[in-house]
Amino acid sequence: MPKYQKWFRRWFNNPKQQEDSQEKQSSVELLPVYPSIQDNLTFLKNAFGHSSDLQIQELTIGKSPTVRIGIAYIDSLVNADKVMTLIKDLLGKELTQPNETHPHSHVRDWIKENLTVVGDMKEIRDWNRVSKMLLSGHTVVFVDGTNQAVSGDTSSVEHRAVTEPKTQIATKGPNEGFTESLRTNISLIRKRIKSPNLRVKKKPIGQVTRTDVALLYMEGIANPKVVKEVKKRLENINTDKILDTGEIGEWIEDQKFTLFPTLVSYERPDSIVSHLAEGRVAILVDGTPYAIAVPVTFLKILQSAEDYFMRYDLASVLRLLRIVAFMISLYGSAMYIALTAFHQEMLPTSLLISIGAQRQGVPFPVMVEALLMEGTFEILREAAVRAPRALGQPLAIMGAVVIGETAVVAGLVSPIMVIVVAITGISSYVAPEAAVTITSRILRFGFMLISGVFGLYGILLVTIAMVAHMQSLRSFGVPYLAPISPLVWSDLKDSVVRLPHWMLSNRPHELKPQRLWRIKYKVGDRVEYDD
Repeated sequence: MPKYQKWFRRWFNNPKQQEDSQEKQSSVELLPVYPSIQDNLTFLKNAFGHSSDLQIQELTIGKSPTVRIGIAYIDSLVNADKVMTLIKDLLGKELTQPNETHPHSHVRDWIKENLTVVGDMKEIRDWNRVSKMLLSGHTVVFVDGTNQAVSGDTSSVEHRAVTEPKTQIATKGPNEGFTESLRTNISLIRKRIKSPNLRVKKKPIGQVTRTDVALLYMEGIANPKVVKEVKKRLENINTDKILDTGEIGEWIEDQKFTLFPTLVSYERPDSIVSHLAEGRVAILVDGTPYAIAVPVTFLKILQSAEDYFMRYDLASVLRLLRIVAFMISLYGSAMYIALTAFHQEMLPTSLLISIGAQRQGVPFPVMVEALLMEGTFEILREAAVRAPRALGQPLAIMGAVVIGETAVVAGLVSPIMVIVVAITGISSYVAPEAAVTITSRILRFGFMLISGVFGLYGILLVTIAMVAHMQSLRSFGVPYLAPISPLVWSDLKDSVVRLPHWMLSNRPHELKPQRLWRIKYKVGDRVEYDD
């Protein structure tokens, strides 16, 4: 074997050995259920390591002859009332048996058909399904003499009620946000999309956590190639835990090493419904109140849900304002450094004299001054976020006022620098998505450093490199700068600005949806889509 292959094998922790161990593990998990109830209960106790919340009970039902059954459930995942009702129902009903001398298989069928106190009754033949049902809150019933078990849904998982979104706040529109319950989140989407074409595909991911991940898309609208690619990437995830959509995003995104978000998480069901209606695919993860929509573009990330709940002229103005604010948060401090340090001739004489008078006595160069103030602002921002809720807002206000005023009085920074940093920092909050805010915060420091060395020429060169990088990005095959590059005139109606709803007749071309047009027309007595 070549040395580089050995090196890669050591680097990836011997994947061949991992595959062999996974195959052995899967072969063990697919062991069939034993006919003996005692063997089943012993195997179950050993498999769960005699866990204290694994409850096992042996009961005898029937009269002539009697049949032994075993009941197993995870105490922390089930509703105790449902389990007790199930047990009482088993003990209270008379067994009816056919003309057979051995009634065990008939008992299994009787349990499945007549036990109506719990829902979702299923037959189980292997231990993989047994463990999956137990860990999903089901109660498993073993019947002595049969190699099959029966499970019933007795789950009772506590979850947070539907409340307003905490991060994606809108002044108009619905005020419902996702919760940590996957079932609740899917119901919030189903409530808004009353169509049988909404497809929901669930898959457990994570060898340890076995987290349920749901894939949602509109059949007949979403591009089948995109749906197939999303399924393929989800199936290729090989990890022991999945706890949040952020972890899913890092596994399935096209470009792993970029500051620009190619996947965005949404907390609002109406935003996900809008994406699904346009032909995108949504990913929901059990245990997190956020959902992913793919593919996305940069202009789509800068849009807010409330843009579609207000007049088109107001929405267009707000979209332009967000773009301007993003540019200010990116270039504000860097432009100030370049103009005051290298290109003073571009400033009016009165403004230049005012800036020079304010900087008298400041011991630091303008670039160092800006970096110190921006760094202090970022520390205050993080402290306000991590501090207890009662102290967060007062800490941010008092910290900014006291530190800024004290620094100016002490002569460490100039007053105009405080103004520039404040405007730049506030502009970063205008972006509706936190991912864009983080991107602008990181790139801002890069632009400040390059402007302090090369001035406006450095800013121009880095901007060209940044745009070229954005042009190379793809989100599941969709160009990141669409519909501007490549230019699609019909899609500009809902990009930088938003035209009235009655003019938005087609879905985005870059998504290549199966049904491009939204507008319906009548053919005789039928209503069809203009495809």
